[in-house]
Amino acid sequence: AIAIPFYDDFISQLKERFSKHKIILLSLYLLIPKMCVKSSILELDFSLYSNFINVDSLPSEIKLWERKWIAFKDTNRPNTAIESLNYCNPELFPNIHFLLKVLHCWFLQ
Repeated sequence: AIAIPFYDDFISQLKERFSKHKIILLSLYLLIPKMCVKSSILELDFSLYSNFINVDSLPSEIKLWERKWIAFKDTNRPNTAIESLNYCNPELFPNIHFLLKVLHCWFLQ
């Protein structure tokens, strides 16, 4: 009888933890060029990485990143994190470069 409330609480905590990760992962996924021109990216979703990225320059960097890919046909836009990294100049897009590496690592796990 004691174990059931424990398991209920444990399951509840797991759901809460992974639902947050799902939102972060979705936001990272929207940085992929094939997706970024179709959906808006919210900079607030990346606050978890504020120790590693410059959150002040992130909004303008995202706008520049989106503009870069609007000129390309949908079929010519990268559709994976690793492919996107090949087109992401780390000097021009340091925050996005970092976030794409994070996204790529998510899929390696």
